[in-house]
Amino acid sequence: MTKLNIIKKIYRFLIPLISTGTIVTLYLIFEYRILQLLATWPKETEPQNILRAVLGVASLLVLLLSYWVILLKDKIKETPLLEILQFKEWEEIKKQYETKELYGHFFQVKKTSLESGGKPQYACPSCYQDKKESILNCEIEPTPELGRFSCSACGNRVDWNNVDYSKQKSFPII
Repeated sequence: MTKLNIIKKIYRFLIPLISTGTIVTLYLIFEYRILQLLATWPKETEPQNILRAVLGVASLLVLLLSYWVILLKDKIKETPLLEILQFKEWEEIKKQYETKELYGHFFQVKKTSLESGGKPQYACPSCYQDKKESILNCEIEPTPELGRFSCSACGNRVDWNNVDYSKQKSFPII
């Protein structure tokens, strides 16, 4: 899990929780003070009835504010702070890739896989365009005539078939 995802989860969880908790706490303090005041009065009076009505309205407002904060939680999804963090994180990921040609097709290849001398790791073009990092799985080992890659994240397939079947006596099974 990346730092950005952790920050997003904390941000989306804590803001509504703190807001709702603050509203409820202030309401409980308000209610406690009014009940203390009502307990000091000896008999039913008009000010007591007014205070009870105010207490009822206040509890309704607290419920509405709490509901509003919960709805606001869904609106917090993308804020400028999160967008900046996402942009910076994506810029760091992009630095790990370089564009390479493979039999007439251009791919983003992870630099570390090229430097280590192992098999190159190709980024899914669709995910890369959507600013997501996903490595393509090789289904058919690439040659100039034939190749197939697939992405497990988005289901995208990249394949090519440059075989001239008119000159072949048998057809390959794919």
